[in-house]
Amino acid sequence: MIDEAARVQALEESTRLKEDFLSAAAHDLKTPLTTILAQAQLLERHLKRRPDSEARNADLAGVGRIVVEGQRLRDLMLELLDTSRVEQGRLLGRREPVDLVALAQSVCARYAPGRCVVEAEGPVTGEFDRSRIGQLLENLVENALKYSPTGEPVRVRLWVAPAASETPASPAPGGARTDGSVRTAENVGAGAAAGSAAIGELARIAVSDRGIGIPPADLPHVFDRFYRAANVDDRRFAGMGLGLYICRGIVERHGGRIWVESHPGEGSTFHVALPLWVRVAARAETSTPRKAFRGPKATLP
Repeated sequence: MIDEAARVQALEESTRLKEDFLSAAAHDLKTPLTTILAQAQLLERHLKRRPDSEARNADLAGVGRIVVEGQRLRDLMLELLDTSRVEQGRLLGRREPVDLVALAQSVCARYAPGRCVVEAEGPVTGEFDRSRIGQLLENLVENALKYSPTGEPVRVRLWVAPAASETPASPAPGGARTDGSVRTAENVGAGAAAGSAAIGELARIAVSDRGIGIPPADLPHVFDRFYRAANVDDRRFAGMGLGLYICRGIVERHGGRIWVESHPGEGSTFHVALPLWVRVAARAETSTPRKAFRGPKATLP
């Protein structure tokens, strides 16, 4: 028993040290990266005001690459910070009434107008942390676009469903459903039961793509920290495997759940179920609010 207690204590200490490292590294990167990106954007604006010339165009292209890569580093840094906040339970800020349909339309218009399509019969309004739900939609839409062939559409469907009708059926052995698709076990947050009991309806979101899909063996782990599926080519698809982990944290802290259905080689659909409204007592969690979502990024292929 003493040996087992020592092993558990060592494991907890190792986990704490990793979390401290993630938080410290992200904070230490933030100041120099902000300065580099701001200076590059300033140079970019100055170059755009200069008369056309071959040298000016070459300089502008180089500064543009600095800006794009700086934004990429900034996004990685924000993911590290958000990962630390998930572990510490400080992810959410102030809740307010939010129309998820309007928010999804804003995300799609910025990422891929015409290619990303929002489908809804009307507004889907509930009480959420606007910036975090915007981040959730951004991550899901960005993943769908990134892993889909160029030009293939991405569908974002939103609707309201009774909470009682949203208990998922148990999958068949091995995770395969009777319709032939594959489904993970649902990820339910600690506050899901309390949140669902406080309301009678759920906001449902489904983001579908026609991309590479997810192998069945990887499905139970896609929401784990630093996990990437076996069929993801790191040379083509950059990332650290934190986006879906943060999505799970956002959903669970709202008292909801997130899961995925996928056919390898045919595409995936990520499902989200969120309580529309919560009790006053469930609003106690606070964190440093984000200023909106992350702003424009590099154009996706």
